[in-house]
Amino acid sequence: MRMRTLPEAINIIKKEDPETCLTIRALRRMIDEGKIPFAAVGNKRLIDLDTLGEYLFKTQDRPHNLDGQIQAIAE
Repeated sequence: MRMRTLPEAINIIKKEDPETCLTIRALRRMIDEGKIPFAAVGNKRLIDLDTLGEYLFKTQDRPHNLDGQIQAIAE
């Protein structure tokens, strides 16, 4: 478990991938929408970098249509 604040998480991700498009605002949106869990410590929100990585990896494998919604796959 690697718990980090949102700015720390973005800095680590940018070190690993300098051209990343992920932003603090996007992380906040994911938290607000309940897509990734967080721990509140005072006014700070901490996220587990490993859980974030798993979530981002899983969403890459999902087919999407042009309006961003998940699309059903024909069997």
